[in-house]
Amino acid sequence: RANNFGPDPVKHLTDNKWVSLENSLVVGEVPTEDACEHGRPVGSVAFTGFAQSDPKVGIMMSTFSKSRGKMDGTGPWHRPKSYPAINGVVNLTEVTFARFTPNTCNMSSYVFTNNPLSPDAMHPFQVLKTGLQAVDNDRMVFFHPPNPAWIVQEDCVDMDCDGPKHSIIRDLDGHLLQTDHIGSLIPRAEIRFDSSRLPIALLAGGQTEFLQRGISRGYPNNVNASTGGCEWKAAWNGYQCGNLNHQMLIIENMDADTEVRRVSPLAVYGGNTGGGKYID
Repeated sequence: RANNFGPDPVKHLTDNKWVSLENSLVVGEVPTEDACEHGRPVGSVAFTGFAQSDPKVGIMMSTFSKSRGKMDGTGPWHRPKSYPAINGVVNLTEVTFARFTPNTCNMSSYVFTNNPLSPDAMHPFQVLKTGLQAVDNDRMVFFHPPNPAWIVQEDCVDMDCDGPKHSIIRDLDGHLLQTDHIGSLIPRAEIRFDSSRLPIALLAGGQTEFLQRGISRGYPNNVNASTGGCEWKAAWNGYQCGNLNHQMLIIENMDADTEVRRVSPLAVYGGNTGGGKYID
């Protein structure tokens, strides 16, 4: 996991920040007689944020932020201390993942996971020429949902901070998902989503019928849950999508009061082409 920081998003500064990992081997487990006795390496839970009994993870999705994370020992190292940066991407090329399988120690392991302590944004992962050896499909990824405790006035007000549930892992050549086409892994984003999350402007202009019918009938394919070409994976808490070129869309409030006046909730309506009625 990398902590890549700067420039200041409050000043609307951007840079093409990136993290790259190439020609590497990431191993989840090494079978030994005393593997269950030792578990994960011992470390301070206050610093690592993980207990010995927690799942082992190959790579945690990187956090691109305004400033350094808590790498100074003042808290879990993967907890951001500032706003997320505007741009950022992680590229994995010719990385092999090995031995991520259910084991006899009753301890889970996952190739990827998003950052459960990063509430505001998760920048995309892109993988190319990925190799898999003894990797159980259920252990490919686990997407942490947003923490309900974030729904407070001093944090994300009446929203759960959407960062974790908009993570994207893009398989650029099909090697990760073992297909012959581009694909992606995305989390379950439809949790805690109902008509109260829709802007009033979207409901205006002939949309009152939608409000009366309810979201399940008005927009049956709300958020990314039922996007055509995606398969639900309960073990991932997410979806495997094929032939879909998912991208990260950034909507930035350029006003001077960007920190004190929120413009959310925002809704992106996909229209009714082919009866899709997608909304996020």
